[in-house]
Amino acid sequence: MQSRTSFFNGAVFRKNLSRFAPVMALDTLLVVIMIMMTWSRAGEVNRSYYFFNNVGGLFNLMGMVNLVYAAVVAQLIFGDLFSSRMCNALHAMPPRRECWFVTNVVSGLVYSLIPTAVGTLILLPLLAKTIFAGAWKVAFLFFLAANLEFVCFFGLAVFSVMMVGSRITMIAGYGLLNFGAPICYWLVNSVYTPLLYGVVTPTALAQKLCPMQHMFASFVVTDEVKVFDDFGKLLPDVQPTYSLGEAWHSIGWLALAGVVFALAALILYKNRNLECAGDAVFSRKLIPLFQVLSALFVAVAAEFFLTEFVGISDDENYLKYVLLFCGLLVGWFAGKMLVERSAQVFQPRSFLGLGILAAVLAVTMGLTKLDILRIDDRIPAQEDVAKVSIGFNGGSFEDSSDIAQILRVQQLALEDRLPYDEGATAYVMENGEYVPIAESQANYWQEGDPLPQQRMRDDVALTYTLKNGKTIRRNYFFWVDSEMGQIVKSILSRWDVVNSSTIYIDGKEVERLPLVLEGVKEFSCSTAPTDNKNFTREQADALIAAIQADCAAGHMAQASQYHEGVFKFLDVYGDDCEYNSINLYIQSENYGWGVDVYADCANTIRWLRDNGYMDGVTIGQRTTPRWY
Repeated sequence: MQSRTSFFNGAVFRKNLSRFAPVMALDTLLVVIMIMMTWSRAGEVNRSYYFFNNVGGLFNLMGMVNLVYAAVVAQLIFGDLFSSRMCNALHAMPPRRECWFVTNVVSGLVYSLIPTAVGTLILLPLLAKTIFAGAWKVAFLFFLAANLEFVCFFGLAVFSVMMVGSRITMIAGYGLLNFGAPICYWLVNSVYTPLLYGVVTPTALAQKLCPMQHMFASFVVTDEVKVFDDFGKLLPDVQPTYSLGEAWHSIGWLALAGVVFALAALILYKNRNLECAGDAVFSRKLIPLFQVLSALFVAVAAEFFLTEFVGISDDENYLKYVLLFCGLLVGWFAGKMLVERSAQVFQPRSFLGLGILAAVLAVTMGLTKLDILRIDDRIPAQEDVAKVSIGFNGGSFEDSSDIAQILRVQQLALEDRLPYDEGATAYVMENGEYVPIAESQANYWQEGDPLPQQRMRDDVALTYTLKNGKTIRRNYFFWVDSEMGQIVKSILSRWDVVNSSTIYIDGKEVERLPLVLEGVKEFSCSTAPTDNKNFTREQADALIAAIQADCAAGHMAQASQYHEGVFKFLDVYGDDCEYNSINLYIQSENYGWGVDVYADCANTIRWLRDNGYMDGVTIGQRTTPRWY
């Protein structure tokens, strides 16, 4: 046995590797299987390209594997701390705690190095068969990324071991360290945010504090645009290239965080009371925190199950809060049972802490509903806004007049405060108020019945980027025939919004339409029986000019609820058809660009008629209700 001053014990190291070798072998086998499945799924055609393109997914898969694997390795290697007999026996031996800790940590790292090294050796010849220059380097990047991911998770797992005294609470603590931020986000977004009008819960902080979020980012990026055209054909004389993805910006910091947590675990270990083996937490001072976290975790899990898997309607939102309280009750006493190691925990004094926690939640929810901080009424000052985007594909605006228009949209939304109703756009008048058509008698409408009185709704997502770098997000519903709806329609009809389709070439974002017009060859119209295979640049320019004229008139918003009237014609079977829009698509050899045309797009419709694309097509009023 080595002296007490040693920081590493070879006998313990060899024992760690030998007694848990099957776990390492299983992980190695899993890595090999993932690589071979990636090779198999690349297919026979163009495998030399697609295999490399899919290798980036291995980096992300290793993140999920390491999430579980690191926790298993930490539990196995440090598992003696969970048994009072083994814990005291081992620590009675000459090696001091620093020696035990460093030896176990080194053993844990070897559990990652060997499987990833095997995977790297398998990847090297496979990547050498691809058409990417220098592809072999990615095998070593895989080795580096997988081990950095493991360092992050292993550090968190070891810290979790030192914070608790049992395997069950170690798993709970490890999960909380990894997913505590998303859980808090979901709690705020599900319980508190609905109490405010139009407010969108910020996601940035939760994403930054969740390791898995960073590990799902791209590690290796291939430039597909330079290899394939819009129709999946391989471009001639093209050399595929790749670059490092955004995940490398954070993976080093995550590994450093794992090292910091491991050092913190060493400090806890040096001061650990060995008698805590088997206890829920390593110190009785942490018992109140443990019970609060247990109660909140069960409450969030219960509510998540209800909303995501069972589903509730808007009229049943109260069930969320009922289940929240039930979850608090179950979680509080489940945590207390783990702490006391007994089921006899229902004494009257046990309800005191639960009552305080429930009161805190109730008070904070009440204050949120009262909006004492005036969050939902906040409209940023125009001079503080650097840019603002409207809608999910509505483009970004920096001009002061555009910003003023969008600020007006928010002001009108706060005046109307139309209630949130996800997924419903078509409404009918029933019993003196407008209700979603799916919830009305009109949902059973049959041919010959009178048309119901209808009104259309839409939602708008506003994202303000302030000059100080902060971001404000809001989401509102509105009637499309209201003042707010007309403003939104005029913005969405602008040419720079309609023509917002872009593509990346050599890492730069460029407009798609100029690429299409440069080599235009074909034009298709959904009302024409065949495509025009000899479409010329002059015809394309005339069509674009007509579309731009309708944009200037404010009639090109790419959503049917902003437009009245339908196109009527006979389909290929001779049956009468009514369509909200006509789809136009211009194609070149490698790219395409499309737009929808509606009944009030007079200039574009005139061009289509003049060029024979609307023969037999008439414009009229619909004979059926608007279902969506």
